[in-house]
Amino acid sequence: MIFASRTRRGRDRYLYPKMAALVVGAVLVLWGSSSGLSWPVWAGIAALAVAFAMRFLPGGSRRSEDDTENHGEETR
Repeated sequence: MIFASRTRRGRDRYLYPKMAALVVGAVLVLWGSSSGLSWPVWAGIAALAVAFAMRFLPGGSRRSEDDTENHGEETR
């Protein structure tokens, strides 16, 4: 079973590039599949693979200083 963490992870510095790669990949795949061309589908798959790989970049999500100072303590 997977439990979601309720702690804030901080700002992800790669959020906008990941979202851009996701949107570009999805548009290319949809365009290629609707037009019957294979190269946009493969380019879209490559863009989606890049977006997936960006998830594992180091420093992708940082905790803020407040979260590390109050680790384990509840704030109101």
